[in-house]
Formats: sequence, structure tokens, C-alpha cells
Amino acid sequence: MTMPTPEKQSILIVDDAHSMRAMVRGLLQNLGYPHKNITAHANGLDAWHDFESRSRPFDLVICDWDMPQMNGLEFLRHIRAMEGDRANTPFIMLTANIKKEKIIEAIEEGIDDYLAKPFQPERFKTKVMQVISGEKRRKRVAPRPESPQRAKPLEEIPPVPITKPKR
Repeated sequence: MTMPTPEKQSILIVDDAHSMRAMVRGLLQNLGYPHKNITAHANGLDAWHDFESRSRPFDLVICDWDMPQMNGLEFLRHIRAMEGDRANTPFIMLTANIKKEKIIEAIEEGIDDYLAKPFQPERFKTKVMQVISGEKRRKRVAPRPESPQRAKPLEEIPPVPITKPKR
């Protein structure tokens, strides 16, 4: 897949550490993303309000896991519960907690990739390019049953009568 043009893409950074937001912004600018196309928030709640109010969705979210007010996993769940293309916004989770169970949970909730902090700039650039190009994007066909758009329980689905075929 070809890499989309950075000048036309918008990226959301969500991290409670100012130094991490600044570093991620700098790395993105080194990849060609203009400063004006990069939005940053210090917590998931502010990021969520921005995310849901935009007329044009972000092309990528890079989000810390552990933050005040709304953590990265809660923010991800809000995004994945949306309708339409916004639910499929590419999402990279940043985390200092690299316990296998936590990573599996984040993958099950719909992250496209993750980066363990601290990370090397080259690793960051590779992950961003893979996710935004679609190379590492996970396929999502339907909302998870735990999401607000949950499927009907089996007992709520009316039975379909079975008839014998006519001969």
C-alpha cells in the first residue's frame, strides 16, 4: 500500500505528559505532518469531545493508556462504539504497561497497534507508517457485543419457521 500524503492528514495525540506530546508531535513533523494537522490533548475526555465534534475525522489517533479523566482504553471504546467510518479510525496505543493481558485486552477492544514506552524514534515512525497506510490496520466488521451498539440477545430474535420443501 502507498503512504497517504501527510499534508492532507490529521492526527490526534492524547497523552497526559506534556513532554511525550511534544516528542510525538516532533516525530510526526519529521515524517512530514504539518504542525497545523496535529492536535494534542492531555486526557481522553478532552480528546473525546474534540473527536466527536469534528466534521472531518482524524486519520490517526496516537493515545496513551494511563491518563486522568478518561484513559486510553475508555477513549478507544467510545470511538469503536460510534457509527460509520469514525469507528474505524486507526488507533495506536502508547503504554508503559506491557503486560501480555493488557495488550491482549487492547487488541480485543480494537487497537491497530501499540508501542511500549519508552520507544525508539525509528520504531515509532515504522508503526505510524504501517498503521496509517493500512498495512497494520485491523479489520473490524461489526461492533463488539459489549459496545453500546450490542447485538440482540438470542432470546430476543424471533424463531424462523422451518417448512418442508414442496415436491
